[in-house]
Amino acid sequence: QLSATDMTKIVENSGYKTPALESVGKPLVKDFDGPAGFNSHTMSPDHPGDWTSYPSETVIGQTWSKDLAYRMGVSMASEGKATGLQGWYAPTVNMHRSNYNGRNAETYSEDPILNGYMAAKVVLGAKANGLHCFVKHFALSELGDNPQNVHIWLTEQNLREIYLKPFEIAVKDGGANTIMSSFNEVG
Repeated sequence: QLSATDMTKIVENSGYKTPALESVGKPLVKDFDGPAGFNSHTMSPDHPGDWTSYPSETVIGQTWSKDLAYRMGVSMASEGKATGLQGWYAPTVNMHRSNYNGRNAETYSEDPILNGYMAAKVVLGAKANGLHCFVKHFALSELGDNPQNVHIWLTEQNLREIYLKPFEIAVKDGGANTIMSSFNEVG
């Protein structure tokens, strides 16, 4: 239903938002980043004190509390609603593959099942109050901050049982309907 101009507009102008597209009745949607809250903007001089800084996903994962994860999602949605945000670049469900991964604090654990169920509960809580979550980074983005020109080779069994499993759980059990991609190449 989108024209080539609209498709170009939505791809080129979608950092921390997706633009309004009158041709299909899509409103402007504002999205912020940060699995520990809207933390890329929490300390912003433009928004002092507008958002809460939560513990890292690793700390949340160590509780094994799906109720706590759900309540975090509800809280995030309340903050989003109060400050005009509709989307959240979180939760992260990549694996802790190495101690040297710069994004380990953004994900729950080295276990795909724990990652998936914690993320599913966060998504359910957020969706209950109207905030959509970008489950990230699809897929195999365990090597650091936005790794580019990285080629990941693995078996289909490893891909399905370890790396795709948390995304599957977040979609099937949490109802996630938005996924953030990664920059790596998979073989």
